[in-house]
Amino acid sequence: MTGTGPVARKAPGDLSSARWFGPADLRSFGHRSRIAQMGYGPEDWQGRPCIDDELDRRRAAWTPPAPRYERGYGWMFSRYIRQANEGWTSTS
Repeated sequence: MTGTGPVARKAPGDLSSARWFGPADLRSFGHRSRIAQMGYGPEDWQGRPCIDDELDRRRAAWTPPAPRYERGYGWMFSRYIRQANEGWTSTS
């Protein structure tokens, strides 16, 4: 990695775009073909990070927001209602 600051910049050869599009193998050929079918040329992806690098950078910098409600229905909802994957309980 090169650069200074909170998020160091990667060298062009270390970017996902270089791993996806750079090698002369069948997998990279597939990536380049799909990108060309969508109307993008090499100048659109060479030396730029792919979306996974951008998401990783944003996930690392993300902090959860402060609670919005301190009382009332909004507070009860945010305290007791959860996403389906977190399970359900009738008592809290």
